[in-house]
Parts: sequence; C-alpha cells; structure tokens
Amino acid sequence: MDFNSFRIPETRLLCVRDEVIQVSLRYFNHHSEEYHTIYEKSAELQEQIQLAVLCALRCGFAKGVIRGNGYSLHHARKPWPLSVKYRFYKNQGVLPASSHKYNFYLEFTDEALDA
Repeated sequence: MDFNSFRIPETRLLCVRDEVIQVSLRYFNHHSEEYHTIYEKSAELQEQIQLAVLCALRCGFAKGVIRGNGYSLHHARKPWPLSVKYRFYKNQGVLPASSHKYNFYLEFTDEALDA
C-alpha cells in the first residue's frame, strides 16, 4: 500500500486489509514538536514512519511502541463510534469500517536530536 507521507498533526482514513481505519499522527509531546523539521526534511524518516504505521495497523495490536533509529512511535487503539455512521465504497463495493481508530505519537530520541 502506497500513500502520501503523513503531515504532523494529521488525521486520515486508510484502507488496510479491506477495512477503513481512522489514523491520527501527532507529536508525542511539546519537546518532540520543537524538532518537527527533523521529520519534515527527511524523506527517509517519513518513509520509515509510514511503514511502521502500516505494520502496526496490519498487526492490530491495541497499543505498543515501535522503536526506530532516532525515534519511538507510540500507538494506541481506541473505539471509533462514528464508524457505524458512514458507508465507504471501493470499486462500487461496500468496505467495512473498523470499530477502532488508531492514534500514533512520534517521539524523537537523543540520537535524532544530536544529529
């Protein structure tokens, strides 16, 4: 699955495993937000985060932390009550919506801040 890199903060809908899932990506805390240029300027980091998000969604874990080179990506699954109020289509067929949404929080570690 290919999609445009996330902006931070951003919420979007993704189709994973033929299911529509709401995904949000934000900075973990104000300290990480101060270093937003690290993310914005690194296409490689953006690609790594995209891959990590997809892996977490495909695994379906309720919560966890994915550690990468210079970052940690925290995620948590929460109920998505609005999913039943909308109908999604792909190729004229109905796609089910996940009953959960995922929130991801990007935290930079000292490795990234020293670079």
